[in-house]
Amino acid sequence: MTVGHKLLCVFCILLMGVIYAEDKKPVPAANLKGEPKEKVEEVPKGEVIRLKKFPFIAQAPEFSAEACIAMAMRGFGKRASQYTVFNFAQINPLEGRGLKLEEIPKVLARLGFRPADKTKPFNLSNSMLALAMAFHLMVADLRQGYPSMVLVRDKDADTGKLIQRFLLVVGYSSIRDEVIVHDPKRTNGAYILIPKKDFFNMWTIPTAPGKAQAVRFLLKPWKLIDLKESNEVTPADICQRIILVRNYSKGKVSIQISGPFVVIAPFSKELLKQAVDQWVTPVVTAMQKSYFPKNPSIVVEIWLARTSTEYNQVLTR
Repeated sequence: MTVGHKLLCVFCILLMGVIYAEDKKPVPAANLKGEPKEKVEEVPKGEVIRLKKFPFIAQAPEFSAEACIAMAMRGFGKRASQYTVFNFAQINPLEGRGLKLEEIPKVLARLGFRPADKTKPFNLSNSMLALAMAFHLMVADLRQGYPSMVLVRDKDADTGKLIQRFLLVVGYSSIRDEVIVHDPKRTNGAYILIPKKDFFNMWTIPTAPGKAQAVRFLLKPWKLIDLKESNEVTPADICQRIILVRNYSKGKVSIQISGPFVVIAPFSKELLKQAVDQWVTPVVTAMQKSYFPKNPSIVVEIWLARTSTEYNQVLTR
């Protein structure tokens, strides 16, 4: 029998949603002049900087960079969500990931931010001076009303494993020596206070033996664009579903995309691709012609099985 004759399918439907807040534009100020070379200027005692124009967005899985960028864009008065930022970046949703570090500068430039990469490489033997200088420049940008997106490394609250993710720095208190951030990984992550010493540890990203870097993207607008939402299923919706499926199936399934449908099976990628080409795509095309005048606004999963054992595995998942 062919693969098509052996297949049983189970449909699962789940709505996707995104909630984010509204806010207004901050007032821009004068440009910075130069950078400190040897002496690090102290932050004035008693100073508290807190940018209030940037709404908090809790990230979807793997979308910390997208959430930070969307927060900045909305603070500057533009329409954006983490989903529309992902779609704009044109990442293959089948990869089941958000923006990579090396992809961010180009995406920010296309969105209309000024050149933004302020990453500081340094030797670990001289880390405190290097971090202090990089931090001084970031605080100077905060004084002008511009937030920064920084890459940090810390333990995942759920798994205990070290992970890298992005925070949006929106302030600093020299009174308590604390950095003020929007932490998109937290449900209630607005204006979180992090002691500067802890922030420096999180901000130190090892790159090689004895070497590290402090990754920062200054989010300073130039010609920002609006990002419109779609009423149909988008690549971001599909990507989030793929991340979800991979997490709860522990990577023991293969996944393909057929139009607005995510096709999942507990067998090899090669067999799944054959099944999609020979069976799923023709059936989906026929169903769309008969029942769907336009693509659905929700993500639809199609689970496939060849045997009763695989069928039971599908139902269990």
